[in-house]
Amino acid sequence: MTVTAYEARFHALSRYPTQLVTTEEKRIRLFIRGLNSELQVLSVHMTCAGRNFNEVTYYVKKVRG
Repeated sequence: MTVTAYEARFHALSRYPTQLVTTEEKRIRLFIRGLNSELQVLSVHMTCAGRNFNEVTYYVKKVRG
């Protein structure tokens, strides 16, 4: 699955379990957890860098090429 497809699916599914995605940081962590292990390692620093969700998805797409 491409990062763009995963992002779209993540957005669609994150509307439902609102108790799991209560903050931007949790949303980012859940998104990163769903990436493949290589992208997780490259993106984990984004959770503690004070980034917003759009910045994280942009970064992942850029890294993925």
